[in-house]
Amino acid sequence: MIEKIHEDIGFIAGRWPLAPDLPTLVFISGAAANGIFWNEQVESLKDMANTIAIDLPGHGKSNGDCRRTLGDYADAIIKFVNDIKAPFPVPCGVSMGGGIVLELLIKNRNDFPAGIIINSGAKLRFFPLILKLLRQKKKEKVDYHQLFSELAVSKKSDPEKMRALIDASANFNPRVTINDIAACNAFDVREKLHEIDVPVLIVTSEDDVIIPPENGKYLKEKIKHACSVHIKDAGHLVPIERPMSINKAIKNFFDQTTFAGTGGQRSYGLI
Repeated sequence: MIEKIHEDIGFIAGRWPLAPDLPTLVFISGAAANGIFWNEQVESLKDMANTIAIDLPGHGKSNGDCRRTLGDYADAIIKFVNDIKAPFPVPCGVSMGGGIVLELLIKNRNDFPAGIIINSGAKLRFFPLILKLLRQKKKEKVDYHQLFSELAVSKKSDPEKMRALIDASANFNPRVTINDIAACNAFDVREKLHEIDVPVLIVTSEDDVIIPPENGKYLKEKIKHACSVHIKDAGHLVPIERPMSINKAIKNFFDQTTFAGTGGQRSYGLI
C-alpha cells in the first residue's frame, strides 16, 4: 500500500507510478469516510488494474473544505484524475461515492470508459433522525457507532471487526458528516440517467437499510448498459463486510466488459 498526496488530495495506491497499459480503478468512499475504507480492494485488485482510493476534499489527509454538492466533489475528482494522468479511469463508489460516480458519468461521459456503483441511488435521502442527532451534537465528538454503524452493517457481519474498520476509515468530525449528508439529501439525477452510455456495474446488498436494493434496481432499469450483482448477508458497508464478494464482482465485470478509452476499444480480462 502506497500513501501519496497530489496537491490537496490524499490517496492510497496499489502501485506507483501507474501502469499505462492497465485501467485505473478510482475508489470513492461514502459520507464522512476516507480512502482507507477501500484497503482490501486496493490491495487485492492491484494485479488486474491500477488501484487508487482517494480522500475527498476535507476528508482524511486531503486539505481544503468539503464540497457542498456531489457535483462539486465530482469536479474535484475529474481534476485529480486528469492531473495524475490515470489511464482508462473507472470510478467505483459506495453510497455517497456512488452518487459521485453517477455525476462523473453524466458530466464527463467521454472521460470514463465504465463505472461501478455500490449501494447507492439516483436520489439519496439519509435518515432525518441521524442528521438531527448530528446537529444536536455538532460541538461534540459524535459516537458514529450509535448514529450510523448499527444501521449500516448487517447483523450477520462480525460487529467487533466492523467497528475497528469503521474507526479506521470514518471521519468523526460532525461538520464533515453534516455537510456530506446535506449534500446527499440535495442529490437527484433521476432525469439524467439516460445520458449515461458506458458499461455500469450496480451492486446491491441484501441487508442494506440505508439505501435499500430497490434503488439499485431502479438504476439498472434506467441505465442503458447496466449489469447488476446482489450480495447476500451484507449491509450498506459491503466492501468491508464482504470484501471477497465485492472483489469477485469487480473482476467479473472487468473480464466481461470492453472499455472504450483514448486508445480505442480495449478489452481487459483477468490477469
